[in-house]
Amino acid sequence: MRRKIFIFAAIFVLAIICSGLISPLTVAAQNKKVYRWRMPTFLPPGGDMYMLMQQFCDDVKKASDGRLQITLYGAGQIMPVLQTWEACSRGVMDIVWSFGAYWTGKTKMAAISVGLPFTTTTMQEHAALLYEEGLEELIRKDYATQGIYLLRTFPIHHSVMCTKFPVASVDDLKGKKVRAGGMQAETVNAIGMASAFFPVPEVYGALDTGVVDAVIMGGIAASRQFSFFEVTKYIVQPPIDVACEEILINLKRWNNLPEDLKAILQACAAKAAYDRASYAAHREVVDLEFMKKEKGIKVARLSEEDIARMSSAAMAIYEKYAAESPAFAEALEMIKAHMKRKAP
Repeated sequence: MRRKIFIFAAIFVLAIICSGLISPLTVAAQNKKVYRWRMPTFLPPGGDMYMLMQQFCDDVKKASDGRLQITLYGAGQIMPVLQTWEACSRGVMDIVWSFGAYWTGKTKMAAISVGLPFTTTTMQEHAALLYEEGLEELIRKDYATQGIYLLRTFPIHHSVMCTKFPVASVDDLKGKKVRAGGMQAETVNAIGMASAFFPVPEVYGALDTGVVDAVIMGGIAASRQFSFFEVTKYIVQPPIDVACEEILINLKRWNNLPEDLKAILQACAAKAAYDRASYAAHREVVDLEFMKKEKGIKVARLSEEDIARMSSAAMAIYEKYAAESPAFAEALEMIKAHMKRKAP
């Protein structure tokens, strides 16, 4: 509840600033410096989700009276997606709208940032784990060791698997090839799938040409936006996890910002998180109805036994990561405590 109050309070304050009723310059009247930042992302330009990223940039500019201007770049426009972590860490890029699945080779905590397969089941539950119980702060602490400030990790949708083949049970997934990343990939590998990971713009072609038989990338809205439904005719439920995106800032850039601009970034990120989650919740309903009625998409639903098998496979992966990373081990204890509290 406290977090909900903070989010809505932040949005209210941001709305007042953007309305022009108060000016951020009253907070920092002597600081006239204009900061111009570049922000690459992992999504190609265009589409509603990309527009929500642009809205974040617009909100920051307006709330700061133009003192902080962020230019958004789509996937590959300014550099390859897989180079953006290092670019942010070194200060080549100021800020990155990111997805943790790309960075599990950099830090095991990025796997937690992107989501927890077959663990948390709703965006509200995952947000509580991040913000109320402290998981986001553990991720932020870990990222800082690589020169990156985690502005925010935020739930964006329920991840689903889209397949080109019918699925009646987990056994039907064995031997199939899937585009997946992070712990999602390791979880499905553990039950017999073969995963590969590549950037968003390459996914449709990989499905169409048979490089992969299935995809875990985004929620139901992504299947429609990127036309996966044209080549995948089945959606597997329940969701695999609650997926999250993240906004990263070079740590030195963050530390050198005036305090009022830090507050504006935090408020705008809170608003972006709210916008992203509410949009996804709406699109999940609308797009699933469209794809079922207009495109003949079928929904396959795993049994409770299959879900338990997947959950057990995911927990074994968590334990493996914890053995390799003290930061992950600390996070896992927090996750286990959360799961114990919610157990019937």
